[in-house]
Amino acid sequence: MPPDDAPALAPRFVKLFVVLGIAAVAVLVLIGLKVWVWDRYDPTVTERPDVKEAMTLVNARRAGPLTDQQFQRGVELLRSDSDIAQLAANTLVQTDGELTPERKGAAIAALDECAKAAPPKVAETAKRAAARLRGEEK
Repeated sequence: MPPDDAPALAPRFVKLFVVLGIAAVAVLVLIGLKVWVWDRYDPTVTERPDVKEAMTLVNARRAGPLTDQQFQRGVELLRSDSDIAQLAANTLVQTDGELTPERKGAAIAALDECAKAAPPKVAETAKRAAARLRGEEK
């Protein structure tokens, strides 16, 4: 009986291993996709303290001129870990540099420094903002 059953069992185990292998690969792909989507579109990113602070400063700028301390904090946020906080700080520093002539030089210097150290998207935005402040681009 064992010699006759051995070939009959082998295809069943092969099919089982193939199905389990395909299932394992599918699960790994789905987990990888979920991690990628979460990293790309993290819904909790606006809850980060640096993003909240950057948005608070942007709203304060809309309400009126920034104090020197607020402007300096905006410059510090250009070195934040979050791209969103950096982009909000970029907007803040650029706008304040345009509307407050005595801060224009400091704003250009901060944006140039940000362009050197930031991730590519943020660096490109900082370069364009500094060029606008210099009058090179409209």
